[in-house]
Amino acid sequence: MNNIFNKATEAANYLSQYGAPTVGVIQGTGLSSFSSQLANSFSFEYKDIPNMPSATVPTHKAICTIGNVGNTQVVSFAGRLHYYEGHSMQDVAFPVRIMQMLGVDYLLMSNAAGGLNEEYTIGQLITVKDHINTFPENPLRGVYDQRLGVMFPDMSNAYDSNLRTTIAQAYTEHETAYREGVYLGLQGPSLETPAEYAHFKSMGADVIGMSTVPEVIVANQAGIKTGVISVVTNVFDPNNSEPTLLEDVVQVVEEVEPTLINIMLSTIEGLQ
Repeated sequence: MNNIFNKATEAANYLSQYGAPTVGVIQGTGLSSFSSQLANSFSFEYKDIPNMPSATVPTHKAICTIGNVGNTQVVSFAGRLHYYEGHSMQDVAFPVRIMQMLGVDYLLMSNAAGGLNEEYTIGQLITVKDHINTFPENPLRGVYDQRLGVMFPDMSNAYDSNLRTTIAQAYTEHETAYREGVYLGLQGPSLETPAEYAHFKSMGADVIGMSTVPEVIVANQAGIKTGVISVVTNVFDPNNSEPTLLEDVVQVVEEVEPTLINIMLSTIEGLQ
């Protein structure tokens, strides 16, 4: 864990030459064009940032951008890192460690998720209020380094309630129905069987995906207030199990991306 602190500090020192951001964004599915909205921006390929792991998913860019939304400076990572790519959990959450060293106060993220709640519809935006962690490893596992935060971080407000209120106001501003749900994270990359869908639904999950949880855990240890929005790309129907196709997921995301970006921008403006 000492190595994590040193590596993240080195990466943050490189980026701090270009600003002192207070808001961080991880551009998951649905936010691929978010960084183009930042004013007075500087962009960096991941390979140019010291110690930064590589993003390998074709739909995820590998570019970090520092720029402004109004008077707020933002650091945005376009290219999420996933456990299923073969990264360690510490590497998956490394962008959050960089944010921690930069002094970021708020973290906003998005993801694509399968809907387990029968009331959800394809293309709906769900603000995450809590999660269920089924990953086989924890990003905090290892020799404890007190410089990274408390050893046993409390997760009772993992998705900050005040930040969720600001997000809800942004939904209203853009005339979008607000809904909250519980996200279940699992390692992937295979999709779930019908029996697994039914099991996870019985556990209390509303949406399910292969990301987000590691970053949220690290953000909470680091004291960074976190908000997450899931894009529902398919809804499980126990009576009609249809295969999930990547091209369908991409189409759904492309249709809702402008709204999601506007909600994120308004949320950041609401923090000023």
